[in-house]
Amino acid sequence: FEGKTNDEGLATINTNLKVEKNAPGMLTASFLVRAFENGGDFSIDAFSKPYAPYESFVGLKSPNPQAYGSFFTDETQTFDVATVDKDGNPVKRDSLEVKLYKIEWRWWWSSSYDNLSSYISSKYHLPYK
Repeated sequence: FEGKTNDEGLATINTNLKVEKNAPGMLTASFLVRAFENGGDFSIDAFSKPYAPYESFVGLKSPNPQAYGSFFTDETQTFDVATVDKDGNPVKRDSLEVKLYKIEWRWWWSSSYDNLSSYISSKYHLPYK
């Protein structure tokens, strides 16, 4: 936002944040505010707010894994599924698509020294049945 405040010192800011559709879940929006006065003085403030890029979210509760966090594919595994709104309240979802992947490698999530993380994509991560 760049503009002037009204006589009461208030301004309306467009809150229509554009987020790519591949957001991993709930986000934290960080704002930096710089307010300038006519005389040249200014104030700076920074704050963060939770931001929900979707109307609802899906979560999985996995059973207790075997050694090293693994699950055996020759045994039945049961995962609890929950769908909630941005406040954590249960919501009904009629068409939920679930895909399972068999991971042949011990690492499926990678992070670097600068705390940036990403999924590892390789031929070892194949759809399971």
